[in-house]
Amino acid sequence: GRVGVPGYEMREELGRGVFGTVYRAYQPSVGREVAVKVINPELANDPAFIRRFAVEAQMISRIEHPNVVPLHDFWRGPDGALLVMRLMRGGNLADYASVAGLDRETLLRLVDQVGGALATAHSLGIAHGDLQASNVLLNEAGDFFLGDFGVASTSTRPTERLAQELDTAAFAATIEQAAALLVLTDAESSLLES
Repeated sequence: GRVGVPGYEMREELGRGVFGTVYRAYQPSVGREVAVKVINPELANDPAFIRRFAVEAQMISRIEHPNVVPLHDFWRGPDGALLVMRLMRGGNLADYASVAGLDRETLLRLVDQVGGALATAHSLGIAHGDLQASNVLLNEAGDFFLGDFGVASTSTRPTERLAQELDTAAFAATIEQAAALLVLTDAESSLLES
C-alpha cells in the first residue's frame, strides 16, 4: 500500500536504504515537490534510534551550505518518523559517473562543491559518516550536493572528524581515482605544451 504522510501527497518511491524508503512527494501548502524519507517501522519504534534520529535531524539542519541537501522538516511520532528534504532531480554521482564519466572540469567542480560542504559540516563538529558516490546528489544543472547524513556523528576534534570520513572505503577509492585522473590530466597537458 501507499504510505500516507499528513501534509504531503506521496508519489513514487525513489529508493530504499538501511534506515528507510525515500519517496517523491508534493507539499501542497507551499506548492513544491520534496523528497520524503520514511524511516523503517522497526526503527521508528525503537526509542534509542528515535532519540538519535532527532539529534541528527537537528545537527543536519544546522549545516548551512549551498551544496548540502537542505532538510526542510522532520517529524517523529509513536508509530513513525520521517525527514523532508529538497528533491534532487539529477540523480546521484554513482549513476552520473557511470553514464557521463568525470572529466577534469567536472571533477574539480565536484571536489570544490562537496569539499566545501564537508568542510562546513566539519567546522560544526559533524562528520557525514557514509560518504560515497550514492550520497552525492545532483540538481538539474549538474551541481553536486552532499546528502544523506543518516549516520552522521559528532566530534569536537577535527582530526577525529577527518578520520571518520576517511575510514569509509568507498570515499578512499574515490579520492584515489580523482587523484589519478588529475595527475594524468596534468601530465598529459604538460606533454602537449612542450
